[in-house]
Amino acid sequence: MKYECDLIRDVAPLYKDGALSENGAAAVKEHLSGCKDCRTYYDSVSNEPAPVLEDSAETKRDVSLGKRITVYRAWQLGTFFTAAAAMFTMIFPWFGYPGITEIKGVSVLGNPFALTGVVLFTTAVWYNFKASRHRRICGLTGIGLWLFFELYYFLTIPMGYSVGISWGPINIDIPCFERFSIIESLQNALPAFYAGIASTAAAGIVFYLFVKNTALDMT
Repeated sequence: MKYECDLIRDVAPLYKDGALSENGAAAVKEHLSGCKDCRTYYDSVSNEPAPVLEDSAETKRDVSLGKRITVYRAWQLGTFFTAAAAMFTMIFPWFGYPGITEIKGVSVLGNPFALTGVVLFTTAVWYNFKASRHRRICGLTGIGLWLFFELYYFLTIPMGYSVGISWGPINIDIPCFERFSIIESLQNALPAFYAGIASTAAAGIVFYLFVKNTALDMT
């Protein structure tokens, strides 16, 4: 009888959870109906809350790392989409006035330095740098070049004056500052230009916060 009671008490949690076969559950039920001690034990098991297992140090570390990676990805995507908004404005005319051909913002990327800035910034967002310092230098250099040449073209393109530089198969058309006027630049700048400048600056700010808040240094 003692052996049978021990057996019933071993499977009591399974019976409570409905995990026994039909025959097994019937046998436990029959025993509980005739054994007061086992019935008392089963009632105590049924009312006892499930034990809470303490997380190990390794589990806590894995959970913490998982949260940090989730935050990292969120900032990464936020930075990318902010920069993408700045690129999107470039498909629209940035400069122009009646009688003059409108100039789209994408013309800025005709400058190799501005294009290099875009490439550096994109690399800083997506490349898996081992040190956040390297990511910061790459990204801020890129966004600095990008924003600088947007402002440079704002001051020079409306004048319609440029110098062509040829080096082998490469031809670069560089706007000049001769006779430039802030007033004329403001008059000739279209809404897409201001949207482009604002979103480019926003991309730089979001990138800085991205690096600051997600420093996953591997060193």
